[in-house]
Amino acid sequence: MTNNSKMKKIIYVLLGVMFLCFFLSGIIFLFSSNKNVVINNSDNSTGVQFRTEKNLSIDNINNIDLDAALGSIKITSEDRKDVKLIFSYNESFFKNSVPTLNVNSYGTEAKIEIKYKSSLKNLNFENSRISLEVYIPKDYNKSLSLDTKLGDINLNNLDLHNLECSLSMGKSLISNINCNYFEYDNSMGDLTGDKIYTKESEIELSMGSANIKNFRGNLKAENSMGEINIEYDEFNNNVDLEASMGSIKLTLPKKSEFSLSAKTSMGSISCDFPLNTSIHKGSEIDGNINNSNNRIIANSSMGSIDIRSRD
Repeated sequence: MTNNSKMKKIIYVLLGVMFLCFFLSGIIFLFSSNKNVVINNSDNSTGVQFRTEKNLSIDNINNIDLDAALGSIKITSEDRKDVKLIFSYNESFFKNSVPTLNVNSYGTEAKIEIKYKSSLKNLNFENSRISLEVYIPKDYNKSLSLDTKLGDINLNNLDLHNLECSLSMGKSLISNINCNYFEYDNSMGDLTGDKIYTKESEIELSMGSANIKNFRGNLKAENSMGEINIEYDEFNNNVDLEASMGSIKLTLPKKSEFSLSAKTSMGSISCDFPLNTSIHKGSEIDGNINNSNNRIIANSSMGSIDIRSRD
């Protein structure tokens, strides 16, 4: 790639980042102005904590759909027959905007929603302590979809067919997950994962890092601003990683076999594995180990690419 081409690509990336910042500023404005949500770090956490429990039958349910505008969400499994939900918040921070937990079933879908009776005027989110704990049966192996606008999620010990997560702003901790298909989309926030076993996964972040240990399955991951750090537990897969502004680190078992195509416009590339290379220079590598059908593609516009080996 010529210097002029590299410079043009960098300019395009910077323009993309600028537009992304405008987009994310719009999200912040949406929650701080349009919906009058106040977010600060005040230490004042006094008030009565409201707590309620609900149960949901999952007989003939193929998908659990959870939708929350605000609040932290924890989902795990345990030995039980139905879904148990524990919803809590600080009553002192809600006057005309008291949240409610709605639980309904429509055919084969269960719908769980956190709703508000009126606008979220002058809500102090940090001290409102809105949280939802969801306990699903261990033998539930269908689909789960989660959509949250502002808040962290913690998913653990789930064995599912499909898992779909969509966040606008918040951190994610996901561990001990086994599913056929995993889809994750976050506009602003980090993803931290451990023991995520899938057949197919798609991960997309606009601003934040993705750090996953003990991963399995085919993977496509994109990050506009932040690093991608994936460590495989075992490897016999296809991987496609792309970062606009951030580094890529992929760690594989030392006996892994694959073809590699890696390029960066501004940064270095390193690979611990003994590739039979057709191209090997500072910003580009193409090569193969034992003519493997496993394919790794890694592209970074501004950042390094490291393919590491582990015991």
